[in-house]
Amino acid sequence: MLALFVGTTALGLYLARAGRPVPAHRERVVSPPARGVYVTGGVPARDAAMHELLAGDFMEFVLAVDRIRGTGRVQPHRAELRTLLDRAEPMAAHGPALAAAWHAMLAALDHWVVVPEDRRTFDKEAHELSAKVRAVSDQLAAAGIGYFLEGDVVTMSGHAHALVFAYRVEDVRFVHVLGLPRRVLSLRRIDRVNLMHNELGMQSDDLGDPVVLLDQIDAHVVRRTLPVLAPEAPYALAEDDDAWAVRDDARALMAAAGAAIRDDLVRALGADAGPATEVATLLEQRAMLLGEHRWRAVDLLLPGDVLDRLPLGDDLPRVQEIELALVDHDAVDLAARCRDVVAASVRRHEAQHGIDADRADALRYPEPLAELLGPAYGDDGEPYRRVERARAELAAYLSQIANDPVTPRLALWNVVRHALTARMAGSAESYAGVLIATGLARELAIPSPGPVIHDREIDRVRLSRIARPLAAVSGDRLRAAARALWRDWYGEPLIPIVD
Repeated sequence: MLALFVGTTALGLYLARAGRPVPAHRERVVSPPARGVYVTGGVPARDAAMHELLAGDFMEFVLAVDRIRGTGRVQPHRAELRTLLDRAEPMAAHGPALAAAWHAMLAALDHWVVVPEDRRTFDKEAHELSAKVRAVSDQLAAAGIGYFLEGDVVTMSGHAHALVFAYRVEDVRFVHVLGLPRRVLSLRRIDRVNLMHNELGMQSDDLGDPVVLLDQIDAHVVRRTLPVLAPEAPYALAEDDDAWAVRDDARALMAAAGAAIRDDLVRALGADAGPATEVATLLEQRAMLLGEHRWRAVDLLLPGDVLDRLPLGDDLPRVQEIELALVDHDAVDLAARCRDVVAASVRRHEAQHGIDADRADALRYPEPLAELLGPAYGDDGEPYRRVERARAELAAYLSQIANDPVTPRLALWNVVRHALTARMAGSAESYAGVLIATGLARELAIPSPGPVIHDREIDRVRLSRIARPLAAVSGDRLRAAARALWRDWYGEPLIPIVD
């Protein structure tokens, strides 16, 4: 399990943030007042020494703590690192509040060496570590400095790992909720640890601000968003090796979804739509030439060493020509335009999570979800984690569709994809995909072939029959149906979120 942390490549294992529900007895954190662009919006201040500290010695300390906990072996440099970090000038330079939060976080992380695996104390210790990490991020925002830390504890194969990821805040954006601003951070990883989230954004009380993950969005744009702009390109709704994906009804569904998303993207990109279509066509040609190796193409422009390693044979010159053509077509700038479109939609999704977390009373538990998952709370009054996460994702995805002024169909098919991808079965996102598709179909008078979830499985044939007509629905009708479905499920009107 230690190999989980020792890699330094940009892409490795993927971590789905499960998110711990906030216990009923735990008070929510009140952040200190922020400064600079954390109040006004924009690009926050940089600090080269702090960047080097967080990406270097601090990450070495995180790894050393995890190695000791996982193996029991002494890490001689751990004590030296702790001393070095305690004296870190970049943290002391921004005032005593940041320095105090930094020291408290280091102590909590160091304490993880002796934290038992006993589940009776695990959640408490995990919450305390996350709170200490959040306090550092809050103080960085209070100082107006553009860095962010994420602390979490995950259990894999029976072993608990204390994780702290380091990010640079690329920009601070605000969405408006009932006329009031809500802050959302755009983050990019700087630590290069070989572990990544698979979400495009995150929000939780442990994190504080809702965040958009730009590295993941960049990969999503290259893999899914840009390619669908190619003429008649389908939108992948399942893995390539999934037998369901080659069925005629699956192919027809993916083609219909591609056409709907393409229409949204053309509207969103405006004058850039034509050049983006040319780039998408080049990416489609490159994918065909890469064949089984295309899964490695997470970069828009392939690094030279990747081309040297792949056994492309006679196809290598054509792939190289495509790389040059992508540069000539300003593919990087066009991908950035697509990234902005996707990021805006993700911001609304994460902002809805923040709205829900701030409510004095939780949103009503939708009856269709309750029929699938059962009671929301246990005998001890604490929420069931699985139910809590499903409720949160259902509300955020439905709000995302209803509030998206340009690309609601892109938002719809992104969540439906989770319900149709076999490896996502049973996830909160898969339940959201099923219920949103069937709920919208009911609002739009699309006939139902019967329950989509039965015998403890998602019936993808039935879901396809419901989803196919949804692809022909205009964005305006889709938003209206989503708002009506929200009122039906939650008994109150949807709160508008404006980016």
